[in-house]
Amino acid sequence: YAGTDWLAHPLWDAYIHFEQHSGCGSPVDVSRLYGRVLRVPLKELDKYWAGFDAFATNRSPSAVIPPEELRAIDAAVGRRPRGGADQGGA
Repeated sequence: YAGTDWLAHPLWDAYIHFEQHSGCGSPVDVSRLYGRVLRVPLKELDKYWAGFDAFATNRSPSAVIPPEELRAIDAAVGRRPRGGADQGGA
């Protein structure tokens, strides 16, 4: 499979750059991409963790977490779903 080799970082670099700068990928798409690359044992894995950290740090959770995952997290911690009619409570 493409991208699973120990030295596949140039491929992932190009893919991440394309998603971030082409205007085609949303922040959720880029976040999912980082999730994929962080599951692959790459030589430069720490670089991708730092990249994801920098990417996600100044964004709200709803900007980088897919809606279905955000609903599951909200349910797991006992919060009302986001984006519903009742926006009043936590």
